[in-house]
Amino acid sequence: MYAVVAFFLRSIVAGYAAMTLGWGLSVAVFCYALLVVKLVILVRVKCNFLV
Repeated sequence: MYAVVAFFLRSIVAGYAAMTLGWGLSVAVFCYALLVVKLVILVRVKCNFLV
């Protein structure tokens, strides 16, 4: 009985940790993509001003 409860608790904690990690990773990727887009726009604007 105790082993079953421990297994369920462990799987819940592992699932929660994986979900949190996945969410954090997706947010980081989104912020990185946003930064890249901003840099590309900035470079294009500067190039347009130079030309």
